[in-house]
Formats: sequence, C-alpha cells, structure tokens
Amino acid sequence: MPRRLMAPAEEAVAEWLLTFASWDEAKASEEWATGGIALLRCGAAFCAIRVPVPFVEAAAMTKDPATVDAYLAEALHGAPAFRCNSGQSIYVLVEPTVIEWWKDPDAECIGAGRSSACRARI
Repeated sequence: MPRRLMAPAEEAVAEWLLTFASWDEAKASEEWATGGIALLRCGAAFCAIRVPVPFVEAAAMTKDPATVDAYLAEALHGAPAFRCNSGQSIYVLVEPTVIEWWKDPDAECIGAGRSSACRARI
C-alpha cells in the first residue's frame, strides 16, 4: 500500500516519529512507505498510555470511530493519539516522565524498557 498523502503538519509528525522513535530508522521508513505502519520506541521522547478501546468508546458514549476520534481530539486537547492496528487499544503519547507516577491498572503506561507488540499506523 503506498504512503497516503498527508498535510504538511502530519508529514512532519510522521517524519519525527520515524527519526526519533524507531529502533531502526531505515527499516521503519521502509515499512511506513510500503505499508503505512512502523514499530515505535517509547521512553526517550515520549511514553504511551495504552487504553482499551471499550473504555474510550464508553467515555465518548459511541462506537463510531469518527465520533470517538473527535471526542479524543477534544478531551486530549489535541495531544497525539492513535488506534493500534489490531483495533483493540488506543495509544496516547505523553511526556516520558508520566511513567514515574502513572498508576492506573486499566491503562498501562509504556516507557523505557517496555515495548508493545502493537504496530502503529502513523
């Protein structure tokens, strides 16, 4: 699948993620260019909070993906979030220091030394 066209801001974010949040920039760039997915490394530039999709749908009071996206954009004040390829989790990117105090057992915070099996569609 070819890389989709993005707005300049989205392109800049994708480039930043591929450069600073991948284990192997060349491999991540190739995977992103051919399939639109890349494995991201958490802990240095950001952590990710993994929230089960049913929790977000309950908060948004809908299962409609477009409405859930709109809810997240407003609730997170534009903070970056994406749905995992499997569709089971939503990842919210936060400052790396969040892992030091995060305690919610229902929404895991993934940081340095913690990896996720999820491959993200950027």
